[in-house]
Amino acid sequence: MFFWHGAKNDKEKQELPIARGNDYEAVALLKAPTAWPVYLNIGGVYKGAYNSDFGIQKGEQIKVEPGHIFESKLSLEIPLRYHLNLLGESAYYYTGAKKIADASIPGSAGSALDLLAGLNWSYGGWNIGAGIAFGILNQQLASFDLERGAGDELYKFKISYLLVPRSPER
Repeated sequence: MFFWHGAKNDKEKQELPIARGNDYEAVALLKAPTAWPVYLNIGGVYKGAYNSDFGIQKGEQIKVEPGHIFESKLSLEIPLRYHLNLLGESAYYYTGAKKIADASIPGSAGSALDLLAGLNWSYGGWNIGAGIAFGILNQQLASFDLERGAGDELYKFKISYLLVPRSPER
């Protein structure tokens, strides 16, 4: 899979800066041929540099270079009755050092290791699941990215429906 996260600039008069550069994410998805589905996802995120005023109105735009991220996930589904699956997942992330105005930020590089346990129901194209994740490695950096790293704990809920194209009936 390949994702592009488009650049986003700070908005004027915004006290909380929300900015990012052009980010590119590539992930390889692998499935082991086992009785219980085992998946391995491995890849990385190239984080593009951006300019920010850090929420200071009329402040100087400063160049921010976020650290690139390496990511890997290993997950297991254990089928139960009634279309239920018990889920287990471990996720490891490593991020490089962050730079602001060409100065490396001490302690901004690090790794996170999270474990997730959950329950999932899949039937007729529907997929509904819930789980809880815990950060267990290097708690200081376990939440270095809001989309990655569970920190102390993170509750997840998802619902999806698979749309399958059908050929017109004759």
